[in-house]
Amino acid sequence: MDNSDNDLLLADAKARLDEARADLEALERVQRMKNKIAASKNGHVTPPSISPPPVPIQSPENATPDESPEDDEDVVATNDPPAVTGNLPHAGRGALKESVRTFIANRIGTFTMLDVFAAVEASGRFIAKKQSIKAALGALEQKGEIATVTRGIGRKPSIYRRK
Repeated sequence: MDNSDNDLLLADAKARLDEARADLEALERVQRMKNKIAASKNGHVTPPSISPPPVPIQSPENATPDESPEDDEDVVATNDPPAVTGNLPHAGRGALKESVRTFIANRIGTFTMLDVFAAVEASGRFIAKKQSIKAALGALEQKGEIATVTRGIGRKPSIYRRK
């Protein structure tokens, strides 16, 4: 074999290696997507929220000559809650019931399990399942802290009130 044959074989081997790497990367992407889909079905992955870009604290009009806005590029101010990009921590023992009690104490009038669920999710402290909130409301009802105004039927939730 001469050098031209070696060069052709080398080029062919490099092309096959690049193709194999591309195939491996594609398989890894598919596996990550499968894991992400499986986790989201289990309720463990929360999609990231879309928020506007952060606003710098100091605008160029307010900048002093010795301080320029570029000095503190990483300091930003925003009124938006922090974006949820991954798994939220699960609460410790009794934390969900305390969150439900706090909601009930601040609530005037009647409420449903869906109202409590929305408030717990909006707090962003932890992930809660609707079944867990329903169980917490049932426990509070048994203890006499809340009362059922109307029992839910089908897709219509029960309506509760504070005692």
